[in-house]
Amino acid sequence: MNDHLRVMNRRQAIILIQAVTFVFITLLLYTALDKLQHLERFRFTLEASPWLASVHRPFAVMVPLVEMAIVLLLTFPRTQRFGLGLSSALLGAFTVYVAAMLVFAPKLPCGCGGIINTLSWKAHLFINGTLTLLAILSWRQYPKIKRAVSISPGEYERGFQGAGEAEYL
Repeated sequence: MNDHLRVMNRRQAIILIQAVTFVFITLLLYTALDKLQHLERFRFTLEASPWLASVHRPFAVMVPLVEMAIVLLLTFPRTQRFGLGLSSALLGAFTVYVAAMLVFAPKLPCGCGGIINTLSWKAHLFINGTLTLLAILSWRQYPKIKRAVSISPGEYERGFQGAGEAEYL
């Protein structure tokens, strides 16, 4: 019974990580491409921020490039956990920024593009906070995947005798 629960936890961790990774790849790729496609609008939005005005030019290029780099990290199994950690950090920083803007900024700039432009700042805060928590949870669950499919060095030479199928799904 206890082994069954452990396998279910691994399977649940795998499903969670795959789903969250897919969501982050889709979200970050979409937002990075939108920012690059509408670079002037994004730069203007950053310039309108009371705290980012002095760094709006480098940030306008750096943010979408970081998002694209995270997409690449999430794509490959060897770097996926690192990508989830960076996703957590990036969205965590953005969530703190949105919360600070809601509390302290006298005027809220508007400049999100695409589908996201219809969201209020409070909706951004909720969605980004939720995504940050999902990224952190996925990052923390990642070692369960490694345990589920890890092999000892000797098993490779022996041709995986008795290794069975990997417990992905």
